[in-house]
Amino acid sequence: MILAFVIPFVAYLYLPLRAHRGATWVYGQPGTWFGFWQQFTGSEVAGGLLRLPANGEAWMQNLHFLSGHLTQQLPWPFLLAGLVGLLWLTHDDLQVGLAFLLGAATLPFFVFLFPKAVWVPAVLMPPLLCVATGAAYLLHRLGQRGAALRFLGWAACILLAVFLLVGNLPFVNELTRDPAGRAMIERLKLISGAAASFGDRPTVALPWGTDFFAAAYGLYVTQELSHMTLVDHRADFAAIMGTEGRILTPGKHLNYWPPAWWEARVGEVHYSAVTAEIIAIQRTALSSGAASLAADLAADFDLGNGIRIRSATLTEAGEGKADLTIYWESIQPTERNYSVAVHWLTQFPPQSPADIVAQADSLHPVQGWYPTSHWRLGELVRDKYKLETTAVSHPSILAITMYYVDENGRFVNSAWFTLEPQDEYKAGGVLR
Repeated sequence: MILAFVIPFVAYLYLPLRAHRGATWVYGQPGTWFGFWQQFTGSEVAGGLLRLPANGEAWMQNLHFLSGHLTQQLPWPFLLAGLVGLLWLTHDDLQVGLAFLLGAATLPFFVFLFPKAVWVPAVLMPPLLCVATGAAYLLHRLGQRGAALRFLGWAACILLAVFLLVGNLPFVNELTRDPAGRAMIERLKLISGAAASFGDRPTVALPWGTDFFAAAYGLYVTQELSHMTLVDHRADFAAIMGTEGRILTPGKHLNYWPPAWWEARVGEVHYSAVTAEIIAIQRTALSSGAASLAADLAADFDLGNGIRIRSATLTEAGEGKADLTIYWESIQPTERNYSVAVHWLTQFPPQSPADIVAQADSLHPVQGWYPTSHWRLGELVRDKYKLETTAVSHPSILAITMYYVDENGRFVNSAWFTLEPQDEYKAGGVLR
């Protein structure tokens, strides 16, 4: 029982050693006693993780959980063969055998007690290596007893190799060919590249996980993202906002960090789109009086709902794609939340759904996260949309509006703002 705590504790000593050496890939503050204990006990997660099962049913659930993870790695016959081999080794050499038996049993026992306190596949790797050693010893001793048993041992090894290959190859292929990390780096490269041209260094916030690891790889290893600062959920966002005035994050992460989460940490905030996928969370709202925006605000189209379009710009974004940047401006307070409709049409007004060849609608502006009822009078909101253009042909019209659904379920549209991009467009769906 004591070893079930001591061995994981010793394993965790790796963390403060890495922190002491100044390693980049270290989570939290394991160099302090409080930080180390926080990670060892899992107390950062609400309620802590070192809790024994409350009843017999919970004990059985833990047992099934452990056995499921063990058999996911190795089949039961191999696990039993490894156990028999370790017992045989203990009979032949007590100290060595006991060492391997303890190595095979201690961490699984810890998982059995506290399955939520660790990442189970990683924790079970050392015990499974001990089991594999036991299986190898068993085959060795059986091979000494005759050629037939030696042949059966080799056959068993080949069958195990085929079993592991067939069982794990789909997972390995999925893991090694997953494009999500590369896609995150490409999204952030747009920000890092633009920051470099302006001598800026924006702060990008990502929750600890796969996206953060991918961005850290692009920042520290390949240095593709060298012109940005990366922080996770433990950052002092109020201090960053006070110094820089904004924090960038992919819009999808506002599912984890909703507006109320940000307001609790930094106070009143405003939102605008940096790209079609990245949002800027700002302390102050954009204003049409800003000199840096004067050249962009080339339109003045009143939608008739208290909001006007100050600019709508279409640019190429690779083969078969286009980026639309819209600047909305609040010209009178509104309590209604409007949705956005962006339609690429063969004719205006459309006569049937077939006239809509591409669209990018949103429940609210800024990837659905900035309802119009939250806008201040005079506030300028930058919004971005990505459109598929492979089906677009000449001539075509881009139509933009805001709308709401009334109590009878009918769509009520504001005035439509239209662009005729054919002067910038050539047949085949590629913007010049």
